[in-house]
Amino acid sequence: MAKSSPKLMSFQIAAAIYNDPLIKKIIHTGDFYRQSIIALHGWTGDEGSMEPITKAIRVPNTRWILPQAPYPLEQKGFSWFSGSGESGWKFQKSFNLLDKIIERERE
Repeated sequence: MAKSSPKLMSFQIAAAIYNDPLIKKIIHTGDFYRQSIIALHGWTGDEGSMEPITKAIRVPNTRWILPQAPYPLEQKGFSWFSGSGESGWKFQKSFNLLDKIIERERE
């Protein structure tokens, strides 16, 4: 039986499904999906950082959602939080984004 290759949705389709510009990549492994995995990149990463993982793990019939963290970093990439102990920490945008993804996947 031949294995199908992962199907990458375009940024426009992915953003439209979730109505959010931070949802930049959705990858389907198979013609249909039975489960979803939200793959969060690390500090200084972006939505492309987790794409090699989707190919390496090869979970069949899965929707991989690869969001971009909402806080841009000065040096490069993005973070799931911003701030410092002195100025206070910002992370609500990350929680809002994850809530949106989880609610959409539960539909």
